[in-house]
Amino acid sequence: MMKKTMIALLISLTFILSLTACSSKQDTTLEDKNLTESANDKSSEDNEESEKSKDAEENALAQEDENLEKVKQLYTSVLDNMNPEKFNPATKDDGFNCTYTYSLVKLNNLDYPLLLVYQDYDYGMSDVKFYYPSKDFTKELSSDEIVPVGVARAGGFRGDIGLSESKDTLSYFCVSSGTGDSSIDDISFELEDENLNVQIKSAWEGSLDDMPESSSIPIDISDISDRIAIDNISTSN
Repeated sequence: MMKKTMIALLISLTFILSLTACSSKQDTTLEDKNLTESANDKSSEDNEESEKSKDAEENALAQEDENLEKVKQLYTSVLDNMNPEKFNPATKDDGFNCTYTYSLVKLNNLDYPLLLVYQDYDYGMSDVKFYYPSKDFTKELSSDEIVPVGVARAGGFRGDIGLSESKDTLSYFCVSSGTGDSSIDDISFELEDENLNVQIKSAWEGSLDDMPESSSIPIDISDISDRIAIDNISTSN
């Protein structure tokens, strides 16, 4: 009788252990399933975020390309329609023969290159005027400031413009050969509503013999008929 009881107990214990093992296995399987589903959900969310980020980047690049095309068209229109009256109505009747050249200069605080238009006279001097697109790219903003550069046949004036080493400003150099008086000015630009604000501040004044060595970067100048520089406009040049 005792032997049968022991056998019955052993059978019961084995059955209980079997049930416990099955239950544990089911719990583990369910937990693994939940972890897998959670990982899949996170992967799906990550993929979705990645796609959104990629789309946003592509849209930003497409918008940048579109804006650059508008800048190119705007500057092309400025050059196509350039004449003495448009450049400076106050001197349009002076009677000097003039031609036009231009430069593009990228300053750190401007999103797009600044357009410099040179009205070149046959006596060795040029006047420089500055242009930049409006915020909506529908028109050009021009400066009231006009800067003389070149070498005058009389009076000994010499003037030149370069890009500052920091690329924050333009550097304007003036020399009077007759007196030796010389100066270096920093020319900076700011957009204020629908105006291109040009600020010219003295950086140095003195005798030509004491003028500090220039570290400015020369500016490339193109003939008004050569539009390669316009075609190659980017946000970095």
